[in-house]
Amino acid sequence: WAVFGLDKPLGSVTFKSTSGKETVLQVADKRNFEENTYARRDNEDRAILINSVWQGKVKKQAIDFRDRRVLRHSIASIDSFKLKNKSGMMEMVLSEGKWIVPGAKSVVLDQNRVRETLQVLIDAKGADFVEGKLPETKEVFVMDLKLAEKNWQVKVGQAKDLKLYASISEPQQQMRLEPGALDKFIALSIEDLKEGPPAKQNDPKDSLKQRQAELAAQKEKK
Repeated sequence: WAVFGLDKPLGSVTFKSTSGKETVLQVADKRNFEENTYARRDNEDRAILINSVWQGKVKKQAIDFRDRRVLRHSIASIDSFKLKNKSGMMEMVLSEGKWIVPGAKSVVLDQNRVRETLQVLIDAKGADFVEGKLPETKEVFVMDLKLAEKNWQVKVGQAKDLKLYASISEPQQQMRLEPGALDKFIALSIEDLKEGPPAKQNDPKDSLKQRQAELAAQKEKK
């Protein structure tokens, strides 16, 4: 088995069928000339070739398979959107298939911009989960959604190292956000979503530069 690198496998994966039958796949750290990986199924007296992606899979821990999405719902499930940030308060609701600003009939929202903005939220992920207490943060924004009969909220704060952390109501969890994941909402306002010439958008790179400048200023004060 040493010829195939299976005398000391890189790891193994156990598959269990609905009938309870288990199959164990041992994955080697060795590849052939076609970059496929050697493996052994159960206790079969032969080596087989599998895709080399399995070498990465057997190295993963349980946490790597957790859903790191900030919002585990689709755009279609969102009925209302409220946001409190440095630009103030904003609210919009879905009425008869169209996003509107409640109590402001004269305000016409660009439906494509609204969907693009909500898609940013749908795509946002955490870099990792935080167990226990979050580091001390300064509140950046609070977002509230109405999902059918369910309320959902995320509170986002910035730590001293300028990284953003999110506290999510459902499922109840805390995470450090991926860089730029929710930067769009830091200064978002209704003006950015109105029909007509687009308002100047917040470039995630500009937000990063601003946070770096703030950190530099804090160090100079010390």
